[in-house]
Amino acid sequence: MPNQIPGIGWLDETHYTREHASQRLHNEAVSFTSDMDPFYRQYDGNRDKLGHKFFIHIERRLSDYWDSLTTFINEVYVPKVNHHVETEDFESFLDEIDNLRAALEKLRMPGGTTLKPEDEPTMFHENMLMACYGQLEVLRATYKLVGHLRENVLKAKGGTPHVHKKTLPKKYDDRLLESTQICFQAVQDVAHSYIDLILRRGVETIKAQVRWGPTGEVLKWILSDEDVEYYAREYVESALEAWRGVLKVKLK
Repeated sequence: MPNQIPGIGWLDETHYTREHASQRLHNEAVSFTSDMDPFYRQYDGNRDKLGHKFFIHIERRLSDYWDSLTTFINEVYVPKVNHHVETEDFESFLDEIDNLRAALEKLRMPGGTTLKPEDEPTMFHENMLMACYGQLEVLRATYKLVGHLRENVLKAKGGTPHVHKKTLPKKYDDRLLESTQICFQAVQDVAHSYIDLILRRGVETIKAQVRWGPTGEVLKWILSDEDVEYYAREYVESALEAWRGVLKVKLK
């Protein structure tokens, strides 16, 4: 919510990008062709008609990452002769990982605020959790991509050197791995910052916000102080469990 219900276009689009890349990155059998041109032609090449309009916000934001990951992993194993990716494409993807890291650093909650409890920002919301898990999925895939580039492009044994050995920027594998690791830590830092704030201010904030304003006055007729205390602690426990789940995800 508030997105529309995903349709067949969303399914094909996500399978062509995220699922296709994941299968190759994890050395699984690819269950469908990487050439979707006939499918796209049915929609006059307009990808919005496929699935993007049905994406939730975080899926739209991360779709370009998955497009690049799909293209790169296909180029590792089935490089195209005429329109394969160029050095700039690899550099652009690295820049996007760095941009993601910079954006995440701005989302970290401050160690302490001078706000009144009723004015504190929302400490737990499903959109934030979906964003974190979506970003972690991209970073885990990128980590896998580095391994494929090293093994099958940079250090490929025997025969003709891989077509992208000269295309990859200098020390690209090391640079991409480092940026991925830093960005992964940035996601965890966001989770840590929310956990810390919830532990210190969660119960107090919920109680104050439930009692705030005209609605809070009306709720006094329905919810006793004991009820509010109980529900606040329940929400806090649930929120902590959810955020700690983010910390359980490993990069490797």
